[in-house]
Amino acid sequence: AQWFLQMRIYRYSCGSISLDQQRYALNNVDRYNPPEAPWGVPQFRETPAPLDYVFTKKNRPTAEQKAEIETRFKGLHFRSAVCSILYLAFGTRADIMFITVKLSKACHDPGIKDYEALLWLFGYIRKYPDYAIKFYHDVTQSPVYQIAQSQNIPQADIIGFSDASWQDCPDTGRSTT
Repeated sequence: AQWFLQMRIYRYSCGSISLDQQRYALNNVDRYNPPEAPWGVPQFRETPAPLDYVFTKKNRPTAEQKAEIETRFKGLHFRSAVCSILYLAFGTRADIMFITVKLSKACHDPGIKDYEALLWLFGYIRKYPDYAIKFYHDVTQSPVYQIAQSQNIPQADIIGFSDASWQDCPDTGRSTT
């Protein structure tokens, strides 16, 4: 197989395999950010989310802001865009998982900051559409193996990483993992 559910499967001569969704990522950027859109094509970004973005109930729009959203982001279907990005995040792009989950919380009633964070994410995906997951035939060639070796972490069949925030929700005090 070379393609599976919008994922490209690439086999290296050494036996390693990578999965990417570059075509799906670029199609989503084009679909939700056409050149004639009022907000234009999102500029390239180095990070998946703006550093000052925090999901909070304070981001919910007032009646005045809803009118601004209708004008500024006319035609940008927030919920549809976030759901399309969720498929990308769950498939091959763990780097965008955190911000995508935060944006999905705003799908019911997105505010201006939520729309701006979504466009920021599109700019990041636009700059880095080809990020992939690579499965190494020889585990000693893996960067994760190299890091584990340098930190004296014993080799295991499966090595996993997790990230979490501590009480990052200003409304409830809940954490995100």
